[in-house]
Amino acid sequence: MSCLVDCKKTQTTFSDISVSEYLIECLRLIIFVPMNFPDAFKAGVLKRESMGGVLLYGPPGTGKTMVCRAMASQWGMRMIQIKPSDLLSAFVGQSERVAKSIFSLAHRIAPCIIFIDEIESLLHRRGQGDDRSHQRSLLNEFFQGMEGLQSSEKQGTSGVVVIGATNRPFDIDEALLRRFPARYMVGLPDVAEREKILGIHLRETKLHKEVDIKSIARQTKKYSGSDLKNLCVAAATSAVKGAAKDFQWERLTRVAASGDSSEREEVKITLDDTEITKEDFKKAMSEVPASATKGRHEEIYEWHRKHGNKGDSTQTEKGIQKFIGPLRAFARISKIRGVRLSFALTSRFPRDHPRK
Repeated sequence: MSCLVDCKKTQTTFSDISVSEYLIECLRLIIFVPMNFPDAFKAGVLKRESMGGVLLYGPPGTGKTMVCRAMASQWGMRMIQIKPSDLLSAFVGQSERVAKSIFSLAHRIAPCIIFIDEIESLLHRRGQGDDRSHQRSLLNEFFQGMEGLQSSEKQGTSGVVVIGATNRPFDIDEALLRRFPARYMVGLPDVAEREKILGIHLRETKLHKEVDIKSIARQTKKYSGSDLKNLCVAAATSAVKGAAKDFQWERLTRVAASGDSSEREEVKITLDDTEITKEDFKKAMSEVPASATKGRHEEIYEWHRKHGNKGDSTQTEKGIQKFIGPLRAFARISKIRGVRLSFALTSRFPRDHPRK
């Protein structure tokens, strides 16, 4: 099955990605612990109810898919990766059979993650093309599969979790969100996380002594993890181009055509020894801008404020930075330095500074 991911071959680990420790701890608690220590969830409300699905949301390229691959690889789980387009079929009833077979397969190969990318296409708001009867039938079949998982979880026999990922959480029908009560934002990396991501991509690459990864991390604000990977690739490509030009293109063409092993070996050694320079990164930054737009990121954060998990202090801090300056001014004017920040933010400040 083409959507079945062999995570043992990919060998993705949490050390290969850079996401908040809070997110990893939450996923470990709601996925790893119940599957491996089900007895801890056989008393009280946990015996009667289960968590349900998990929704990961955030700007494109922030590592939502990589998080799931790392979970599957490190926690000994299999992974079925699909898109809503994989479920949709022009033939009546075919989509429902595909959805049913996916849940059936997941049960057989459990422990298993069913990962649905671009899930907003499946759970989109009413009025956005959800009027066709076969799409409603597909949704019903899909949710029946999820309810079957929850019933199995109560008996401690499931071993399957559904994780949805989206760059557009605001397109998801709010009435369908209840199926995904665990919602976590995978946001843009901060400067420390950007430095870590750059280090991961450049760990087997030769860098000139003038290259300062910390400086590059500071210059790449609003870059996603995917943007940083593309930046490193562009810089490395620039370095190889520079080395290749030293041989002159005519010579490289002649060596490629002749197959002379000694000349090929000389070219290979030289290119392998190429260092990425500061100028290569400067050129790469002009070619690879940040893909996240300000308006879209603000839209995602606004949805996060209303519907997402607020436990990650790093995401909360990013969201309230724009309020801190006016809040401090308000504190000085009103002489409320002794009043707790939370009181000022949730009561007086919104009252005196309404959103326009």
